[in-house]
Amino acid sequence: MFRSPHTLGRHVDTKHIARENEERFYTCHTCNRSFASQSSLDEHYRGSNVHPVCPRCGKGFKDQWSFNEVVHFYIPSLTIYH
Repeated sequence: MFRSPHTLGRHVDTKHIARENEERFYTCHTCNRSFASQSSLDEHYRGSNVHPVCPRCGKGFKDQWSFNEVVHFYIPSLTIYH
C-alpha cells in the first residue's frame, strides 16, 4: 500500500521498470548481482537466504563476518551461531 500516487510511481520506476543503459554501481559479490542504489542492495541483503539477518532488527549483512562484528559491538548478549 502506498501513501500517494507519487510514491507508487516512484516505486514502479525504481523497482519494476528495467531501464536501458542504467548503470549499476552497487554489487553483491556473494550473489554476483548488481543494483542501482545502496538501498536496493540493502534490501537484497535482507531478503536473501544467503545473507545473515539480525534477528532483532531485521537488518541484512553482506557476510557472516560483518554480521558478527556488528552483533558483537551492539548486542553482546546475543548468542552467535555459526
